[in-house]
Amino acid sequence: MRSLRVIDTGEATAEWNTRVSFALLQSFECDNLADILRFYRFRPSVLLGRSQTACPNLDLDYCGRRDIEIARRITGGGAVYMSPAMLAWDFVTDATSGHARLSEKMGRAIASSLLSLDINAEFRPPNDLAVAGKKISGAATMSFGRAFLHQGTLLIQDDAPEMSAALRIPLSDLRRHVASLSDCLDRPPSLNSVSVAITESLSKTFDLIPVISSLTEHEFGLAKRGLTDEIGLDPPLTRDVSEQGA
Repeated sequence: MRSLRVIDTGEATAEWNTRVSFALLQSFECDNLADILRFYRFRPSVLLGRSQTACPNLDLDYCGRRDIEIARRITGGGAVYMSPAMLAWDFVTDATSGHARLSEKMGRAIASSLLSLDINAEFRPPNDLAVAGKKISGAATMSFGRAFLHQGTLLIQDDAPEMSAALRIPLSDLRRHVASLSDCLDRPPSLNSVSVAITESLSKTFDLIPVISSLTEHEFGLAKRGLTDEIGLDPPLTRDVSEQGA
């Protein structure tokens, strides 16, 4: 059985988190010795999709006043609001299977992990999880050579007012369509219990042995080296890249 490196890089800026995601893809492309599951969180930020050049609904003045970082991620899709109230993950594996098949396996594995925490989540293709019809998790995917990235987030605590203001989405619309785990349970589970449940479910689904790990010096160097470039527009990202956004 292959190993699953489980890494928790904690809370950081959107720029750094994005660089680490790409560094893990590069690392996997080079050695392909173990799959990678990374957990992390964002300081308040708005992430544009990799191919987005602008987001007309983004409230730049509000983001500036609230010190909300604006960055561009390496996966596709539209603008999303991120904060410490959300748990994010990167799952890096071999891209031998199709994106749709891998995304479905990931989605069902995450839903199964939440069920173990008494959260009755359902997978909604292509990349969402929902509870009682409301979205609690979204994801996007991309490949880089033989490396496949499934990048997802889970709303732990309610942060709808800030999300509404930053993205200029009516709060009433968000309340109708989006929920957090704090809305689903009297007491939301801890970040650690959620990450443990996800790790166990992914290990079982993909037949992997989880091993607690950390960023290698090489991966840290790859991430640090890229900080001077504009996120999402580096020349390396144009090489053999395909993407799918939620």
